[in-house]
Amino acid sequence: MAKKIIVYGHDSCGFCKAAVEFLKRKGVKFEYRDILAHSDEVYKEFCEKKGICEIAVPLIKIGDKVIVGFNKKALEREI
Repeated sequence: MAKKIIVYGHDSCGFCKAAVEFLKRKGVKFEYRDILAHSDEVYKEFCEKKGICEIAVPLIKIGDKVIVGFNKKALEREI
């Protein structure tokens, strides 16, 4: 069973765009949640995953794992 992948980011973040493009090139299915464009509920969820509420994106949740930042090696291990 494939792990559910959620990418938290925002549209003006270059690293977020790079992470999204990386996952697309790999053919990985994921959900993208823009923390600035969505409801307060998505931002609260983002803060809970990170443990603090400062904007450091992308935050990529793969199953139970959380990767902060665009880290290709960590992504390769988890996808």
